[in-house]
This record gives sequence, structure tokens and C-alpha cells, in this order.
Amino acid sequence: MRKESVPPLKSLQTLAAVPAEKSEVNFPRHILDTLLRSSPDPTFVVDKNGRYLYVGDAGARVLGLPAEQIMGKTNMELGFAPEAAEELAVQTRQVFLTGQTVTGATSVPTASGKRLYEHTLSPIFNDRGEVTAMLCVAQDVTERQRHFDLLRERDQRMQMALDAAHMGTFEANVRTGEVRLPSATKRLMGVPADLFIPNWKTVGAYVHPADHHSLRRAILIAIKSGRDYAAEMRILLPDGSIRWLASRGRLTPGGSNTRQWLVGVLWDI
Repeated sequence: MRKESVPPLKSLQTLAAVPAEKSEVNFPRHILDTLLRSSPDPTFVVDKNGRYLYVGDAGARVLGLPAEQIMGKTNMELGFAPEAAEELAVQTRQVFLTGQTVTGATSVPTASGKRLYEHTLSPIFNDRGEVTAMLCVAQDVTERQRHFDLLRERDQRMQMALDAAHMGTFEANVRTGEVRLPSATKRLMGVPADLFIPNWKTVGAYVHPADHHSLRRAILIAIKSGRDYAAEMRILLPDGSIRWLASRGRLTPGGSNTRQWLVGVLWDI
């Protein structure tokens, strides 16, 4: 779960106006009603013990309970998983101790099952600059995370297929020299999977010196003509042997329609 500290939300400092040592915080209800009810995202206000002091309409819908049944309760009492409830409790204590905003993500039990929510926890200050309550604004990212997971699984299957076919992919920025080589490509080139390959110069160390000129020429022709890139090269493997690779690629437009990235495949021939 990621966490980040950013400057406190100063614009809400007038919403709490009693000393921090008291167990309750008095809010201008009409201001909170307008603020929380108009928010399309689940919005809550909690005290230093993590008990809900105020619940927006969207928040009540998410938890599947009337606001009156949520207020005064903690996340554990509302059915959160112990790990998630404890993580939120730690973050809540951090907000009250530091006066800084904290962000994160957690699984929330909703009326339609568990959903993943990203949240922002911001301190609410009284007139003396003391944190007397905390505002929580959440956003449902379940579908977005599901898409990310599907893309990651698809990428893993693609890498397995490339490995089986002794193929690899590459991306190279023809303007900056930056290169991106997945683990399958590094294995094909005899490069350790954890070795960082930042640029063309580093890649060139694995290409036979006699092939440097023809490789650069093939790239320049593709850049100037806009045609697909094609080249063959010898790779110097760590054991001293040589592997012939063929590569094909295409330049994709960058900013202002300039051709910036060369993307393609290479395979053992």
C-alpha cells in the first residue's frame, strides 16, 4: 500500500473549532452538508480514534448503511478486514501526529462486495492550528485495477510465448537514446535480467563491432524514410560464443508528429 506525505489541506481549517483534547468536534453542519453531500466520491470525517463523525451520501451508499448507523463506529466495527482496518488506523494516527495529508489504497466491504478504493486523508485544523478531525475522500479504482491486472497477465503470457519462440521485443527512443528491453530480450542477448540497460551505447557493448555500422545505417534509413526498420546483427554472448539475431521495427510518432520511438522484435536466426 503506497503512502505519501503532502502539505495539509489548509482550506478546511475553519471546519473544526474546539480544542483537540475534547472527544467531539463541533462542525458548522450546513457547510459540511453542502461539502459532503455534493461530492460524487465517498467522503467522511473521523476523529483521532478513527470513529466516523460525519458521512456523505456517497459514503453511506458505498457502505450500504444509513449515515446514522455509520457515525460513531470504527472501520473494524463496520466489517473491514483486520489488516485493512489496522492500516487505516496507522494512517489516521500519522495524520493527527504530523498534520500532513496521507494517501493510500485499501479494500472496502461494500453493499456489492469488496471494492478497492484509493483514499486521501487530510487534517482538519482548529483556530490554534491543532488537528481536531480528519477528512477522508475515497475513489473506487476497482475496475481500473482489474484492467491493470489483465494487462499484466497478458504481458506475462506474451513474454512466455516470446521465450518459447526465442524472440524478444524492444523499444528505443531515437532522439534520446533511451532503450527498454524486457527480460525475454535480455535473455536472448545473454544479458542478466537485473542488469540496467539505459541506452544504445550500452546495447552496443553486446553487438559485434563489425556490425555497428550496418545497425546504425539501418536505423538512420528508417528515421529518414519513415519505412520499417530491418537489420541483422551478431551478439557477443558471455561465454564467448556468437548469436545471430534478426530485428524488425517501426517508428512511432512522438510529440508534434515527430518520429521518436522505434519499437520492434528480434529473434534468433
